[in-house]
Amino acid sequence: DDSRPSNTCSAGSQRGFNLARIMKADADAQASLVESLFETLENAVERCDRESTQISPIFAPFEGPRISVTPTAYLRHILDSSRISPCVALVGLMYLERLKEREQSLTLTSYNLQRLVLVAVMIAAKFL
Repeated sequence: DDSRPSNTCSAGSQRGFNLARIMKADADAQASLVESLFETLENAVERCDRESTQISPIFAPFEGPRISVTPTAYLRHILDSSRISPCVALVGLMYLERLKEREQSLTLTSYNLQRLVLVAVMIAAKFL
C-alpha cells in the first residue's frame, strides 16, 4: 500500500518551474543594475587613467600590466564565469568605494582594475 499521493512528482516539478520563473524575473529586473554598474566602472577607470599620475605605495602590489579588455568586459566576465548575482558585484564596488574614503590615494585604473575588483567581489561573495 503506497500512501504517497500520485501527483507528488508533478507538484515538485511545478514548484521547480515556478522557482525558475521567479529567478528569471529577478535576473531580468537586475539587468538595469548591471548596465549601470558597467557604465559607472567604465567611467571611473577612464577618468582615473586620464588623471592618475602617481602610484600609491600602499596599492603598488595591485598594479600590473594594463588590462587588455574594457572594464565592462572584465566585470561581465566575472559575473558570467562565477555565476554570482549582480548584487555581489555591486557590494564589491561599494567595498572599493569605502576603501577610497579611507585611503584617498586609491585610484581604480586599467593597471589595477583586475586585482582590486576581483578581490572586492570575492570578499563580497564570501559575506553575502
